[in-house]
Amino acid sequence: MNLVQHAVLKRNSTGKTVCFQIHSPTIGMAKGNWSTMLRAIEKWSLRCCGKVGKRLAGDNDQGLQQYTLDNIFYIGKCKTQDDAGQNTCVLAAEQEALQHEREPGQRIRTLMSNKCLSHQSCLCNRSIYDHVEDDHPAFLARLSHLLQNNRTLTSVLEKCDLYIETIFKYHAVETLPEEVPEWNSYARFVLRPALAAHQLTEEQVEHIVTFDNSDWKQRAWIHYCKVGACPHGCKGPEDFLQKAKACMRISLGMGMETVEVYRWKGVENANSYYQRGRGQDDVLAGGLRLQWDRKACDDAISAVDGAADAELLTYSILNSAKAGFILRDIDKDKDNNTSFRLSLLTWPIQQFLNATFEADKLACDFVSMRALDPDGSKTADARAKIFKANMAFFNGSRGEKVVAGYMSMLQDLNSQPWERWQGDEGKNFSMENSCWCQWSRHGAVWLRSSNTTMLSRSWRLANAMDLSSMTSSR
Repeated sequence: MNLVQHAVLKRNSTGKTVCFQIHSPTIGMAKGNWSTMLRAIEKWSLRCCGKVGKRLAGDNDQGLQQYTLDNIFYIGKCKTQDDAGQNTCVLAAEQEALQHEREPGQRIRTLMSNKCLSHQSCLCNRSIYDHVEDDHPAFLARLSHLLQNNRTLTSVLEKCDLYIETIFKYHAVETLPEEVPEWNSYARFVLRPALAAHQLTEEQVEHIVTFDNSDWKQRAWIHYCKVGACPHGCKGPEDFLQKAKACMRISLGMGMETVEVYRWKGVENANSYYQRGRGQDDVLAGGLRLQWDRKACDDAISAVDGAADAELLTYSILNSAKAGFILRDIDKDKDNNTSFRLSLLTWPIQQFLNATFEADKLACDFVSMRALDPDGSKTADARAKIFKANMAFFNGSRGEKVVAGYMSMLQDLNSQPWERWQGDEGKNFSMENSCWCQWSRHGAVWLRSSNTTMLSRSWRLANAMDLSSMTSSR
């Protein structure tokens, strides 16, 4: 259970409001039905089913007493949750308790529940990729679990260094080749998901693109160094080689995010890592091939296939078998089409997800500023920013950008992003049908979340009535 609660208290005497956060620990819950979840939530909630959480109430006078909230005229609770069936049952229980708690003219109690846009968007991405008949998300999960070991990651990066030594070329030239702008455009396309995932900055992308300024499809790390005008100040082949290794670590050194396919957690970020590792001269694939002995991996796969109970095999054999499956998948997809497909189909919604995260960050910043300096200019600016960010979701303009993103992609099916579906590989995939599926699902998400406009109405109502207190739970 991961419960985050914020409260806003408005005093009648002064008319001022106070914002604060109620800290609750993250608790691992045993499997159970919705009533089990409700009992766990009740313990740590400021207000749930008309009760103060037992953990917050305490056993002495320092705890939050029940009568404190019972005597407040107005309590409005706003909550955000995912669309799990258990949460729907918990919400129904809270609504039923709320009916008994109300007393006309003496106590007003309201409850508004919103679906989490981040969860809904992730489910959209998972649904759209179900139309692509490959096992790429599962492959990302296997690779990410191997690379989450720091020793393995360090070793793979060292093997990438060795691979760069075999493919690097240094060319001192008076003028750059005419194809450089075209090559740089493709390189930025490869690195584009890294910006959406906040794994690289604009400056880092520009550094990588201008340093490795050759054709990345050639799978040879070539640097065309313009004599006397190189932005990286290369002093010759040896200096370039060391800078090439450092450039690779800017891109891949932070490691790969661990993937959980069934929750669609970390899939886009892991794919971004894999795409630039393969897209830039196939450096990551070269390092992985040097990391593991192919024959040992094949022998391990045979041992796993022939074992009556694979769990009885040693960790070394199981690990080598996982590595063997990864190498086989890399060999099957020599042009790295799968990672580009996933990036293409999820790109517009990835931008939508980033906007939800930014709005959430603005909300947290506002609560902190409000607590430290309620009437300060920075607090007022934070309030204006969060209002603008949320209104983009309330009025549907942010959702329209998602649809516009897919429309822009569909206007030219012969453009660079779609080249990964040309030929026989596209027979089992309908681009138009998948995009229509994506639009319809995202539209449904937006409609389900459209009741969030009630939040602003509830807030205006609270100010108009000069209410004593307003609590919110998220």
